[in-house]
Amino acid sequence: MSLCKPILKWAGGKTFLKSKISDICENLKFTRYIEPFFGSGAIYFNLINQNIIQKDKSIINDINKDLIDLYKYVKSSPDELTIAHNKIIGDFNTEDYYYIRSKFNGVDREGKKVEQYKSIEKSAALMVLNKTCFNGLYRVNKNNEFNVPQGKYAIPSFVTSELIYNISKILPNEKDIRSESFN
Repeated sequence: MSLCKPILKWAGGKTFLKSKISDICENLKFTRYIEPFFGSGAIYFNLINQNIIQKDKSIINDINKDLIDLYKYVKSSPDELTIAHNKIIGDFNTEDYYYIRSKFNGVDREGKKVEQYKSIEKSAALMVLNKTCFNGLYRVNKNNEFNVPQGKYAIPSFVTSELIYNISKILPNEKDIRSESFN
């Protein structure tokens, strides 16, 4: 199996710590691994890649429902997610970033209602927004609307279908992909 890397950029990500954490964990025997603040999943993917933890004995969690919905679709429906993702990349290329962001939120920049992405399309839109917004931030306003401006990318590095399929194989069971408060 190919090595997996994070599917998203994520503020507060721990990619820079992965080798230090792996060094600490390599001699530990995990009976259960719980990641309470999953974000991009950098630590989880690194520990899985090194066979330090097992997906069947793992729980991943994040309070961000949009994020967890994405991982659930990666796990359960990689084919459909890939198709939706490619469609939304096409929308990005023919329309623009703010068109995708408006449909993600269900309102345009002036606050008028627009048709909102539903279910798997919303998760696919999150992947496109994440790779094209300013620094990969995920921020919402008081109305729970994603409000990050567009970043400056000459050529965005969109998620590949190969990465979606590879990640779907190493995520825990869908019941162990959760969106719960940590307190």
